[in-house]
Amino acid sequence: MATKTLTAVADYLRMSFEDGDHEFVDGEVVCRNVGNRTHSWIQRDLVQALLRSIQRPDLVVFPELRFQATPTRYRIPDVGVWLDRDAIAEVPTVPPILAVEILSPEDRISRVVEKVEEYLTIGVDTVWVIDPALRNATIYSSDDRAGRVSFELPCPSLHLQISIESVLHPR
Repeated sequence: MATKTLTAVADYLRMSFEDGDHEFVDGEVVCRNVGNRTHSWIQRDLVQALLRSIQRPDLVVFPELRFQATPTRYRIPDVGVWLDRDAIAEVPTVPPILAVEILSPEDRISRVVEKVEEYLTIGVDTVWVIDPALRNATIYSSDDRAGRVSFELPCPSLHLQISIESVLHPR
C-alpha cells in the first residue's frame, strides 16, 4: 500500500505548480483536472455571462480563485462568485456564494460528489456542476431553494436558462 506524502499548509501556500493550481486536502496536495479546450471555453463563457448578468456591485466573479474552505482544506472552484467584502484577501477565508465545477473527462464522480457536499457543508449557497459531455448542468443548493434540476448547455456557447439572481442572494 502506497503512503501519502503530507505537506504543511504553510508549505502548500508557498508552492507553485507548472500544470495549474492544486488543491490542498488535509495535508495532501491534490492535482486538479484543469480540462481541455471545451472546459476552458465553457469557463470563459460562464465568467462573461455572470459578469453581464449580475447587476449587483457587491458581487464579484473569479475564475479559479483559491479559497480556504477549512483550516486544513483549500479549494479552487472553476468559477466562483463572492460577496466583494469576502474576497478581499489574496486567499479568501469565506466561501463563495456560488461555486461552479466544470467536469473534465478524467474527473471521478466520487470526488465531484465529495466536493459538492463539502461546498454545501461549509456554507456555499449554490453549486453548479457542468458536464460538457452530457451538455447539461446540475444545480445543488444547501436549502434546495434552486432544487436539483438540470438545464441545457449548448456547447461550446453558454446560454444560461435560469435566473442568475435567483441563486445569488446575500447571506
